[in-house]
Amino acid sequence: MVVPVYNEERSIEPLLTSVLGIAESLPGELEVVVVDDGSKDCTVSIVATKFSNSVCLIAQMSNQGKGAAVQAGIAIAKGTLILVQDADLEYDARDIPRLVDEAITHDSGAIYASRLWGAKCLGCWRGLVRLRPRQSVLSWGFNFVLIALVWVKNRTLLTDPLTGYKLYPRSLFAEWTPKSSGFETDHEITNEIIHRGIPIREIPIRYSPRPRDEGKKIGVKDALLAIQTILTAE
Repeated sequence: MVVPVYNEERSIEPLLTSVLGIAESLPGELEVVVVDDGSKDCTVSIVATKFSNSVCLIAQMSNQGKGAAVQAGIAIAKGTLILVQDADLEYDARDIPRLVDEAITHDSGAIYASRLWGAKCLGCWRGLVRLRPRQSVLSWGFNFVLIALVWVKNRTLLTDPLTGYKLYPRSLFAEWTPKSSGFETDHEITNEIIHRGIPIREIPIRYSPRPRDEGKKIGVKDALLAIQTILTAE
């Protein structure tokens, strides 16, 4: 597991506690690689003092982008499966065993956690549109834009290209390295998986959106880069 973090002093401790708490539910060993992307707060010190025996910490001196942090973690990860875990508590670690079980059971190349399918339980009008409480309408709508773009570009239907829970086969990165360094790296990896004919399975998950006033970092620039990355993929 690779956990890219940037200024997450409020969430990193409960996040790592929940992640390490599901280790016994996994069929194999859980390796956690935390990559700090030049945080200005106490994120590094919290990880170093409270989780020194449980996780591997990489502290980058400057902010290089989420994609660069993910690549740094993948470079030293030893597992056959790589899960990228955001540190903002939007995703529930209890869903991780289901992602791993799905990959092992179906011998699938990649497993994507779908927030859209996971929102079936919502009632009233939210159940119809599957918009989570506190979820930005813009980010919710942009996901549908990406669904359409991925279909047009690759003829592949993914219900949640923006999901922060993606389980990759480690072998993908043995002979290929992403070129991007920001949030768009997610889409670059997805493009490469599709290009190589690696199957992608989606499963429903729990999701609790975090608004911008609580530290949500992705913005308009990232959205434009995501579109560019999908459309210009070879």
